[in-house]
Amino acid sequence: MGMMRARRAVGLLGLMAWVSPAQATGNFLCEIDDPSLKFTAESAFSHGLGEAFLGFKASLEVRLKDAPKDWARLEIDSASLVHHWFAGGDLNLHIYREREGSGPHGYVELIVRTEQNARDDDEAAFDGAYELTVYEVAEPESRTWTANGKVSCSVG
Repeated sequence: MGMMRARRAVGLLGLMAWVSPAQATGNFLCEIDDPSLKFTAESAFSHGLGEAFLGFKASLEVRLKDAPKDWARLEIDSASLVHHWFAGGDLNLHIYREREGSGPHGYVELIVRTEQNARDDDEAAFDGAYELTVYEVAEPESRTWTANGKVSCSVG
């Protein structure tokens, strides 16, 4: 009888170990598509302290009139995700990318702030707003382009 209990315990532990990783991660998708910006971001994340993002990827298309053409389309990875917050019903992203190469100094900064949608029964829906800044040092003076709008994310 003792051997049978031991086998059940080992089997139960094995089953728990097999099931636990599925609950240890989730994923999200955020989207913006308006006249100023097209943006998609996705990542897996760990449940637990820090909600670390795993494999963050995003694409950003600046549609602002007269904005520098080299900012028109960017592929973003975790190196440009300078800050994120995913806790307590908030999902926030801070993306910052400086111009590379020999052109004038410039940057693109996108801040996404969302909250879990309390109005819906869908706990996976997050809604919020974004702030976009494109900056370029130019002669005779520097220029800044800005936009803001709505963003929606889903968490699974």
